[in-house]
Amino acid sequence: MAYLELHCEIDITTGESRTVGNTQDGTPIVMRANQNFNFDEVVGIKTSESNENLVNTCEIALAKGLKFRYTTDTGVDVSVTPDLLFQIGDYVSLKMWYTVPIINTSNPAVAQQTNSKPDYTAYFTGYIADVQIGVPIVLRCENEMWALKRNNRLFPDDFLTGRKINNKVVPANPIVKDDGSLGVTLGSVNSYLPKKTSLDDILKVYLYDTTLPIVGDSFDKSNVTTVSVELPGYKSDGAFSLAQIFDDLKDYAGILAYFRGGKIYIGPQSWAIFQKEHLFAFKQNIIDSSSLYFQSAKSVKYRIEVINIKNNVQTKIVNNKYKTKVTNTQTLNNGQLEYFGDAEGEVKKLFVYNYDTTSPDSQSQLEDLAQQELLRYKYDGYAGSFTTFGAPAVYSGDIVTLYDPDAPSRGGQSQSSYLVKAVEREFNADGASYRQKIYIGRRV
Repeated sequence: MAYLELHCEIDITTGESRTVGNTQDGTPIVMRANQNFNFDEVVGIKTSESNENLVNTCEIALAKGLKFRYTTDTGVDVSVTPDLLFQIGDYVSLKMWYTVPIINTSNPAVAQQTNSKPDYTAYFTGYIADVQIGVPIVLRCENEMWALKRNNRLFPDDFLTGRKINNKVVPANPIVKDDGSLGVTLGSVNSYLPKKTSLDDILKVYLYDTTLPIVGDSFDKSNVTTVSVELPGYKSDGAFSLAQIFDDLKDYAGILAYFRGGKIYIGPQSWAIFQKEHLFAFKQNIIDSSSLYFQSAKSVKYRIEVINIKNNVQTKIVNNKYKTKVTNTQTLNNGQLEYFGDAEGEVKKLFVYNYDTTSPDSQSQLEDLAQQELLRYKYDGYAGSFTTFGAPAVYSGDIVTLYDPDAPSRGGQSQSSYLVKAVEREFNADGASYRQKIYIGRRV
């Protein structure tokens, strides 16, 4: 019988130079910057990812007795423990996979192990955010958003020309940037972009030409995938790091920003260009389904609030279908509802841009849009999470199809598909186990 074998591969590239020991006469041994270490000895690995979160995380547990060899330019060898070797800001790339022994048919007693790795991108890339010294030593890592959280950009002058805050004209306060161009900093005041700002305009200021440390990748349109949309009235508060901008865009316009395979995607929760479909069956490759439950459309409640971004403001669009007196639990706007669906339901925001509410058929169109959005969440089918093996590799934004032969007896279908909203992975070297916990979102 052929057995799966579990593997991991970790690449860490150091950032700045560091002292990693001393010679016999007490002279510090300084390691050069940008040194690469490739290894597979770990106690365990945990990763967590979701396209709805700015930051995906990874924890790598290493034995305190683990040592890495480093040779200086003068030929001095030193063995370095992880707590001395690795520091905040070092770049991390992680892969995990199974291999299957190939049976030698001429001598079945001999199994030849294939060393081939699957052809997919690393499960995690990012930076060390913290080194927790203990037993074991834990490298707590964050994806590339870690670098964007620390990269504050200056607001260019022309974005603020004539802008007013609290009826006061914002001063230019020019500052010369490294490239010789001018910018301004505004402290903690609210600042507004022009009325016809587009998402691409914002990315030109905050993202394009930004370079990731150590890796050296510079963002341009070749490694940024984004939607095209105008954002009238968009504002940001205080220091303008890229991560803050992306967090604002999520709340302001429902635009998500996340990394996948070292590239950044800005727009919907999932893109067809990377989305893969996977089949999971109960009592087969679903290991634990105790956190998965079957829901009825009648048993869940949601309210859709339609947010129109127009004329420099965000406005909730009222539901003109109801103009009579309503209960106190329902949001009112001059006696009209500010939502579609259930009054006490969980709120889901639906963003529209420059929507003309004065057209004769605008209300019926809105009702159709809101109804389509409700159907994403109100359905007969599964919700929650389930645990499976480490393969096939599943990422947030993928689609999983669940096969349950007993579903028809509960009024459901034997197969139904769902968008993956989050994935947690756990790799245990001692227990030789590798598991994925997959959280499903709306039905598709």
